[in-house]
Amino acid sequence: MLVPQPRDLSGRLALAHEYQSRFDHGTPILVDTMNNASWEALSKAPNLGLLEDQGGVVRAREGWFDRPAMEESLASLGIHPRNDQ
Repeated sequence: MLVPQPRDLSGRLALAHEYQSRFDHGTPILVDTMNNASWEALSKAPNLGLLEDQGGVVRAREGWFDRPAMEESLASLGIHPRNDQ
């Protein structure tokens, strides 16, 4: 489904909420500001997945988020994801 780019933050949040309700996979969705500061800083991927440790070090990065692959990355670090999501 193609949708127009939101023109303001409320539109961006509404689109993220719609995505989450349609395709809920138990993963938090973070929404960038309208100036795309996070997108600019983190490598300009449209559906970026990052695994960051408690110290803020990125341990895994996916250009297109894939939950099973991220769970493998977690397991490789000895972290087992919760199954209550």
